[in-house]
Amino acid sequence: MRGRAINSRFFSRICAPARDRRACGCKSAEIASHQHNHVVPRSQIDLFAEERKVTCHFADGTQRVVGSRNVGVRKNFYSVKGADGSVSTGFERAINPVETKGIAVLREIADRWPLKDADRVSLCEFLALQAVRSPAYRLFFEERRDANLRERADGLDPARQQKLEAAVLSDQFTIENITGQIAKMATLFGSMHATLLRFDSPRLLCSDHPLAPVPFMNGSGAPIAAMPGVGFLNTIEFRFPISSECALLLTWREHDDDFPLFTGKLHHLKSINASVRDQAEQHWFHRPDISAPCASGPLLPLSFELFGDYELSDAIRSERRRQAQATIDHMIDHDVEDRMQLMTVSRADGP
Repeated sequence: MRGRAINSRFFSRICAPARDRRACGCKSAEIASHQHNHVVPRSQIDLFAEERKVTCHFADGTQRVVGSRNVGVRKNFYSVKGADGSVSTGFERAINPVETKGIAVLREIADRWPLKDADRVSLCEFLALQAVRSPAYRLFFEERRDANLRERADGLDPARQQKLEAAVLSDQFTIENITGQIAKMATLFGSMHATLLRFDSPRLLCSDHPLAPVPFMNGSGAPIAAMPGVGFLNTIEFRFPISSECALLLTWREHDDDFPLFTGKLHHLKSINASVRDQAEQHWFHRPDISAPCASGPLLPLSFELFGDYELSDAIRSERRRQAQATIDHMIDHDVEDRMQLMTVSRADGP
């Protein structure tokens, strides 16, 4: 196995609040438009749409056909407010190149498959961004932040405690720390074995949490959640619906980077749909006028069925996973936020 460091355009410290709108580079109308934040890029939602419209299912059980502009959104999710009342929308402008390159790959992934290194990098950066921009990850981060704050503030005098809280509870601190994880997450995805599933009919669905990790499990069922309690590394596979007809499957399989492509079966589609639907927070959606069938009951890893040489013990002992963990630990220890590592495996490397 070989890993190569890839310089990437990450952006952990570019979202500092501006002192005024001129410094921010945004007019009032532009700031208002950036209050309507997509947690899934609209350009990806359009891959599940027809004429930019989808059938959207809401948390209250209702459904209706809506425009992609109003799906997978949260208000002021990325805005960074300064102490002086100024607002920076730099995060959305910064992620635009990552979204643009990633979506270009997603739109043509069946034709580009197997992916060349440049496309793999764009895809891994896109997946990493999707992992850390989600509401589930934000909640996970805030819970850990608050617990650490209580521990650090214990015993401080009121003035120092107030100063610490002002810094740690700021939008700037949250955005910096979340974006600081992108290179590490891209390295994780860049270390995995990738498979493309293509379906004969456009019945895959998507949600406001489209990346579905299948964690290590006990028993026969795989508890799938957008933010797995055991962490992203302790996983068997990741499922990611790319469009209404294609889905990506990432595993720790010890095999060449041969990028297999399978024609997916109906039960594969139902399993992917169920995992992505079940972890939706507010919205799940699909093309209008089609059914998006979902499996019921425990969801078994698709990779165990597709690959006879892959099971739970293989994922646990995977050299891919071990090297990814070592690389990410090194990035944490050395504060690396501007480059990812792309792993390649070929027969010449041996097992």
